[in-house]
Amino acid sequence: MQSYEGPKVPPESVALIKSSFGMIDLARISEVDGKARGFTEEFAEILPGEHIVKVQVRSGFVGAEYIGNKTLSFQARAGHSYKVEGKTKREDTFAWIVDETTSEVVAGKKP
Repeated sequence: MQSYEGPKVPPESVALIKSSFGMIDLARISEVDGKARGFTEEFAEILPGEHIVKVQVRSGFVGAEYIGNKTLSFQARAGHSYKVEGKTKREDTFAWIVDETTSEVVAGKKP
């Protein structure tokens, strides 16, 4: 899904950022650069440059889950793919973004 204004740009000229959905932990992109994302929108195409991403993190099972939110800022590079990951531990919420092209954590930190 295109998350920038203007005409569609070729895939090699944009970056892709996506949510992660695991059995216990879920890190969902709730907003990119001030624009809300729908719950079912798993990824977004973004232009290279600085971006602010709001992440909703859920850990645990229904009835015993913890929910937290984090805001992360990172520099996107054209042609790269990024994955938002997260974990909550009671009152603490952790979220980070991994550049899947280089395996480097580019924003936030792992617990």
